[in-house]
Amino acid sequence: MTGKIRFLTLGPEGSNHALVTRRYLDFRGLGNASVIFIDDFFKGLEMMSDGAADFMIQVAVHPDCTNVVAKAHFAHGIHIIDTFISPSKELAILTRVDVMGPREIALQPATKGYADISAWEKWVPETSTSAVAQGLLSGTYESGSNVGHLQDARGPGSDRRDQSVPDQARSRHATAAAIPGCTAASRRHYAVPPVRSAARTRS
Repeated sequence: MTGKIRFLTLGPEGSNHALVTRRYLDFRGLGNASVIFIDDFFKGLEMMSDGAADFMIQVAVHPDCTNVVAKAHFAHGIHIIDTFISPSKELAILTRVDVMGPREIALQPATKGYADISAWEKWVPETSTSAVAQGLLSGTYESGSNVGHLQDARGPGSDRRDQSVPDQARSRHATAAAIPGCTAASRRHYAVPPVRSAARTRS
């Protein structure tokens, strides 16, 4: 194979998927691989099937993971080749300081059970914790379950920390696999060292 190995994962840069993917590449000695950010894992499967990408990393608790794995196998002949556990970024529930009685909270659905969010009347699903953070920064959301370091980056007084998510919950969030593409899977006839890749099946 010539050129860089291309890995897909959920963006944008700064998301937990980005963190987990880069840790995986470092662990496998694939620091030169390119990372392409997507916002839809099903589109990622199409990209792999069309030859536009080689592997895909998806966190196993992502709401679409089961359906993605099924479609990968039955529609595209793409298989999981690796699973792994990786540390995650700190997660916390932050609320804008100008909102005294928040009624809505934005979150990535996989994190819904990590903390008690019963105090919020409305739950708004987002594609990633980074998207939640961007919504807080823009004033779109009142509260959000997202990376805790956002509060530090914005400076004191910018947000109110309502809850921190326990480490054991975050470790579940970071369980991932590689498909070629949460898991790791590949339709290619080469390996991600030292894991042997499953070749595309044909009847």
